[in-house]
Amino acid sequence: METHHTEIENAGLRILAVGQGKVRHACRYCAKLAPSITCLSNEDDALYFDYGMIEGSVLDFVKTMGTQLKAGARAAAQRHAQTKATGNTNMIPGTFIVNTSGVIELAHYNKFAGDLPDIPALLAEWM
Repeated sequence: METHHTEIENAGLRILAVGQGKVRHACRYCAKLAPSITCLSNEDDALYFDYGMIEGSVLDFVKTMGTQLKAGARAAAQRHAQTKATGNTNMIPGTFIVNTSGVIELAHYNKFAGDLPDIPALLAEWM
């Protein structure tokens, strides 16, 4: 999201990242990796379920293993590394465009943690 920050703001949107963990985790993550993004932290996973996200299973892992390995290799090539995770590490994340009334306008439900949406395509679909 950080790399597409300007495009997203030019589309009239604001980025809000919500992660699981303590406030100090969100502060540390955002300050280092996403300084222009507003980050919030939630210590439980209820919000994930409210937005229709799911916990991944072993079967989900096996079904997407090849794609996950490619995503991991791409992340490693860009010198990204996983650090200690917090919260429910089985939750599969997503990306949403939510209006000011809290209604989801557009959703990308990840197939696995590194299944990042194509932000320009997401913005084009929304506009």
